[in-house]
Amino acid sequence: MLFLALAFSSCGLGEGGEEEGVCAEVRSHLGRPVLFVNGEPTAAFLYALTDVPGGRWSWEEVPQYNVRRFCEAGVRLFQLDLFLRDLFDSTGALNLHPARRQVQGVREVCPEAVVFFRLHLNAPKNWLENHPEEWVRYDSLEPHPEPVVHLSRELQDDPRTPIRAGMASQAWKDWATSALKTFLEGFARTPEGAALAGVQPAFGIYGEWHQWGLLTEEADFSPPMQAHFRQWALRKYGSEAALRTAWGGLPLESARGLVPSKSERRVAGDSVFRHPQAAARVVDYYACQHELVADNILHFCRAVKEAWPRPLIAGTFYGYFFSVFNRQAAGGHLALQRVLRAPEVDYLSGPQVYYPQAGYEPGEPSRSRSLYRSVALHGKLWLDEYDQQPTRTYPVLNGKDNQEAYALKMAQNQAAMRRNVLQPLLQGGGLWFYDFGPAGMNLNRRNEHDLQSGAAGYWDHPLLLQDIARLKRWADSLVQRPWRSAADVLVLYDTEVFHYLKSTLPDSCRISSQAVDWLTLGLARSGVAWEPAHLDDLPLLDPTPYRAVIFANTWQLDSADLSEIRNRWAKRGRHLFWVYAPGYLSPQSLHPERPAAVTGLPLKPLNGSGPLRVEGVGPGHGLPPL
Repeated sequence: MLFLALAFSSCGLGEGGEEEGVCAEVRSHLGRPVLFVNGEPTAAFLYALTDVPGGRWSWEEVPQYNVRRFCEAGVRLFQLDLFLRDLFDSTGALNLHPARRQVQGVREVCPEAVVFFRLHLNAPKNWLENHPEEWVRYDSLEPHPEPVVHLSRELQDDPRTPIRAGMASQAWKDWATSALKTFLEGFARTPEGAALAGVQPAFGIYGEWHQWGLLTEEADFSPPMQAHFRQWALRKYGSEAALRTAWGGLPLESARGLVPSKSERRVAGDSVFRHPQAAARVVDYYACQHELVADNILHFCRAVKEAWPRPLIAGTFYGYFFSVFNRQAAGGHLALQRVLRAPEVDYLSGPQVYYPQAGYEPGEPSRSRSLYRSVALHGKLWLDEYDQQPTRTYPVLNGKDNQEAYALKMAQNQAAMRRNVLQPLLQGGGLWFYDFGPAGMNLNRRNEHDLQSGAAGYWDHPLLLQDIARLKRWADSLVQRPWRSAADVLVLYDTEVFHYLKSTLPDSCRISSQAVDWLTLGLARSGVAWEPAHLDDLPLLDPTPYRAVIFANTWQLDSADLSEIRNRWAKRGRHLFWVYAPGYLSPQSLHPERPAAVTGLPLKPLNGSGPLRVEGVGPGHGLPPL
């Protein structure tokens, strides 16, 4: 029996040259987390097809053409989208044909290809029709059915208020877990299963684990979420009596339910912060929602590893911090430490930032979406999703010579692509090119001169493909070199502080927008070598390389944080910069006097509304003693 187990989990090629199956893992290598494929360090440099009809099936002519071109450029890692509901017929019987064809389509033109699946866990429409009690429910709008069309993107309505299973639905979770394991166990027995190196479970808006309704609504008022929140709160407080006291006497069975309404989630007056005691139920609900999302991610990543016979990597869209539309509490990724500390997750990923200045145009800086230094500190690999579409024009436009503008535009496209690819690689991470082009999608048309339809592929141009080949060779060499961060400025951010911040529409918190997104843009344009990390990871970092530390949104600081800052970081002439009101907030109350005590600067609160301003009240005297 031991011999059979070892043989079944073998990797690479057998003695006769037959393929026994790819093995993949992420482990520390020369100073940062690195992808290993069949025991060899491998640059995390992938090409990905989209989920959009016309561009998602690898065996079709245009997608396969683009796979071939990237293979010719040296790329051997490919990501493909699959939906669980496509892998089972109307009777519930497993149908492996779409998954097998996906791998076959890649390997027909790139025989050495290694494949990763982005596996969408969305419940089938007939399941949703039979389980309306499991739907996510919104505060002021009913879930709306998707338009019935012959061919459309399955995720098209995700950002609105679609009919979807709620994050707290145990019935959905049971269905998805069973379907996931059934699929993987069956696929492992096919020849195409030998090519699979990783699986990324996907759910929530666009598969990115955002709560449904993020952009316009607040969720979730469904019966499963109401029950889950009640159980969560009772575990936290220990008894119904203690819970009533913490929540100001609210009965545990109210007509509306325990989940706070949109109006209850608003912050009173001009304050930036919720009062931790007066708004305890709101703060608790957001904490519960974010822990639930994180726990779902860990559950499905664990299921992937349990169902597969060889080592493979499991990852997720998670860790978005920048460019979340200032809606972090409603549907961002705030339980970051919970995911970073989990062995089930090998990599985190997310699109590069979309605003402000998203790296589309010349002169704009490229930025990853995450606190990538913290991701690496916990041994996880960060992967950027590079989905920025090059802008094109043509040598002849409207019957007139356009060579000069054409040459300039292609030079700008090359420069932008080099910048956006090099950024994550130099940070010690990786990326994939996510190609909406074969589906004919033009997501970023900005003027009448942007004539690229995308029908052949975002990067289907000889100049761009030549650069991709050079960038791939450089990435291959980089993974063999020792890595060390070049940053001498550390920027610290907190995630849990968003539970306490003004976040509901239309009056979300302008302070956090400035401290998170606009501060980051300013740093990226300054020429300073900086990197972001989570406040909780300060003890894991060596202070030596950093000449300055910026405390960006650290408005909740406890005694352990202050001790760490004073004993290890406020030394050797290192500059400490504070944004807004460090330490003003605790889980118990608001403390107007604490920012002065934390910083050693004679600060005072300003009353009234109107434009933000800075008002000095005299020189500071350094950090006070503990």
